[in-house]
Amino acid sequence: MSHRIWFRWNTTHIEMIPRMLHVTTKTLIASRQLPQFLQATPQWCQMMKTRLDNIKTKQELLSFWKETVEPAVFKAWWSAGAGALQLGMMTTFEDKLVQLMGPDDARTLLSHLGGASGLASLGLVVGIAKVRKGTMSQEDYLQHYGHRGPHEYELSHPNPVEDESWLEKQLNEASKADVDVEALLQAQQIRYEEALKRFQQRFPQKATWLKKRLAKASAGAQLREAARFVFLLEKQAN
Repeated sequence: MSHRIWFRWNTTHIEMIPRMLHVTTKTLIASRQLPQFLQATPQWCQMMKTRLDNIKTKQELLSFWKETVEPAVFKAWWSAGAGALQLGMMTTFEDKLVQLMGPDDARTLLSHLGGASGLASLGLVVGIAKVRKGTMSQEDYLQHYGHRGPHEYELSHPNPVEDESWLEKQLNEASKADVDVEALLQAQQIRYEEALKRFQQRFPQKATWLKKRLAKASAGAQLREAARFVFLLEKQAN
């Protein structure tokens, strides 16, 4: 490498340092504030929808965007990024489990990370089952999941909840499929317990390690999905 090329390469990387520090700092701050952000955002979204409905002029709309919405969108992006950091730690844990137990049992153990509360991404399917059984109202379902869909990250695309027939279509499709969601979850629970028992029998000295790592991975997975869930909810409000 010539001195000129090395100098250019080195200068470019030095210039990137402030940006890297900025991203790192913002992500760390968002990570510390993530639990509070997740708790406060759903109510904030409802408030913003009410304010948006009362806006009458283009100037009011522009001011609302610049002063309130745009800063919140950036904060939501940082929070979503902070949630995504959990994915790297989970990948390392998964690799270790595959080495110890093989891919099938590792996948089974990690598929139960939602625990009793479940992951946010499963809420759509479980929620539909609850609506069909009458244990969840249609209004609650729309409030929690009406912003989810194939175009959920596209700001210019309408949210599913904006289609008044959307939920009815989901219910009809679920009726045609006639899948017992609770039975599937129970079967998954049994497979998890069997895989856990096999691990404890093969590696009794690692039982405590596994318990701690699964608990940490579960918390991280739920935090990551909750951050994504709330980011999309905030996007819907905007």
